Amino acid sequence: MNASAWISLAGILVSFISVFVSNWLGRKAAVAEMSTNQKLKRYQEFYIPFIKQLYNVKPSYWSFYDFRNNTAPDGSNSYSDLSDLMFQKMELMGPKLPPLVVKLEMLAEHAYSDVNLALYSGFINAPTLEKAASEVEKANALFDEIVKNTLQEASQLADSLALE
Repeated sequence: MNASAWISLAGILVSFISVFVSNWLGRKAAVAEMSTNQKLKRYQEFYIPFIKQLYNVKPSYWSFYDFRNNTAPDGSNSYSDLSDLMFQKMELMGPKLPPLVVKLEMLAEHAYSDVNLALYSGFINAPTLEKAASEVEKANALFDEIVKNTLQEASQLADSLALE
């Protein structure tokens, strides 16, 4: 083969390689952009509203039982609003949160009804106040864990998005 044939072959190879490299770089940029957009969506649609819900409630009401009974001046219930947010935006949570949220919801309903039965029913078979208080303490601990994990995930997302 003479030199001009090698140059023609090299030109064809460079053209093919440049098309493949360009395609690969374009896909890599698109994936990075989609990842950033998904993180931003998670941050704006779940984590920011979650933090706002907590911010609107006095810290003395941050235990599960008090938070559940706290009613805002507009008549809305803080826990109900937060619970709705968690269940509606569950797909935006990190992997640790959804099982905790479901567990809290199951435990919370049971604990809340046990406390009300113990305090107000007077039934013979009603749970004791000590047992009901123990259930509420478990719900409080789980609620605290959810809040802590949510705030940690929000902080990690903010760092990865280079937000201040």
